Amino acid sequence: MSSSPSPEPTSPPSQQPQQGGSTHDQWQGARLLWSGLLCVLIIAGAIALERCS
Repeated sequence: MSSSPSPEPTSPPSQQPQQGGSTHDQWQGARLLWSGLLCVLIIAGAIALERCS
């Protein structure tokens, strides 16, 4: 896995200054969490419906 030698393995795609960027990161994390929870809820609901019918 050395096709693209990059000095920084954990470099963010959007190179923005760290001034006031923490809130954006927090929002992204929260959105990811909520979307994941929603997916789990939908899957659980589908399984429950299949079991009931």
